[in-house]
Amino acid sequence: VVRLPDDNHNGVWAAVFGNGYESAEGKAALYLVNVATGERLEELLVEDPEERENNGLSSAMPIDYDGDAKVDYIYAGDLQGRLWRFEPTTAGGWKVSFDGKPLFTDEVTIENVRTYQPITVRPEVVRHPQGGVLVLFGTGPYYRTADRTPNTDQTKVNAFYGIWDRLDGTSDIRITHLLQQQILAEQTVGGYEVRVTSDN
Repeated sequence: VVRLPDDNHNGVWAAVFGNGYESAEGKAALYLVNVATGERLEELLVEDPEERENNGLSSAMPIDYDGDAKVDYIYAGDLQGRLWRFEPTTAGGWKVSFDGKPLFTDEVTIENVRTYQPITVRPEVVRHPQGGVLVLFGTGPYYRTADRTPNTDQTKVNAFYGIWDRLDGTSDIRITHLLQQQILAEQTVGGYEVRVTSDN
């Protein structure tokens, strides 16, 4: 539940949520609903040029970047491995940022098989020390009975990502743009499980 900007739906309090996994129409959408009246303020569908089926938008993460206690941006992932950003418009509504393109797409090719890593969790967002924000999330589904079975298919690899949104209009970030980190060692220190990672 967030407070909208004063020039956006008159600054009302709104519930912000995605339409969920594998929506009935196979689309991914963000909803903003007035918590006082139940009125649907926005339904923002994300475009899918390949028209893949069984999509849906996962839990959304609204952020207040300028510290005025009102939401500035909303981040959410979909089941096709894309991270989306939404923002207010000058006309008083909301839109999908970057002219309808995703901030990040985690399409991967393993053994000549193109696959997507579904984003089923709400991203976490922190300030980046050099400006903008760092959007953090892991991929992989864990909401179906079959997801409990260990997967030995090497074409279905998941990962944890940190995407730098510089808030400068940069979008359509791909895996090839990122610096890969690895877990170099795992051990127990003082009763705690710790990991040593690379620092690329």
